Amino acid sequence: MWSGTLHSILESNGIRNIKLEDIRPFLNIGFTWHSPDTPHSIFLNGKTWWEYMNEYLVEVYEKVGIGKNDTKNRLNFLR
Repeated sequence: MWSGTLHSILESNGIRNIKLEDIRPFLNIGFTWHSPDTPHSIFLNGKTWWEYMNEYLVEVYEKVGIGKNDTKNRLNFLR
């Protein structure tokens, strides 16, 4: 689900050189459900869920070669 959403955002912004398979490996960790024994308050480190998720998804985009500033603009409408 998340990998498809991130890929769709890229494609809708004219970025077609990154494949879904490029994004998928970076989404195997980093979500609250990957650490069910960790309280959300600790996992999110004082951030709201969306603040944490936006930072995390920016990192995923950076790992596949999308610049940080460009990424933040694309994710603002995700909520």
